[in-house]
Amino acid sequence: MDNDAATQHAASPHEVNFATALELGNRLGLALPQQITIFAIEVENVNSFSEECTPEVEHAIPVVADMMGELVTSS
Repeated sequence: MDNDAATQHAASPHEVNFATALELGNRLGLALPQQITIFAIEVENVNSFSEECTPEVEHAIPVVADMMGELVTSS
């Protein structure tokens, strides 16, 4: 089953993946951006949960925030 089929009949917006959300926007005739930039921070361990970020993630947050700010101001 592909990713779109997995969320095609989602009962909640939280169950919809990004590709399905874009397809829905297209089908509804919504004005969608021509270019989408995704910023992500990869974590080392996805099985441990905490209220605190790891030092690596803590360090990456302002770096990504600066990248986002540069993108917005250059547009």
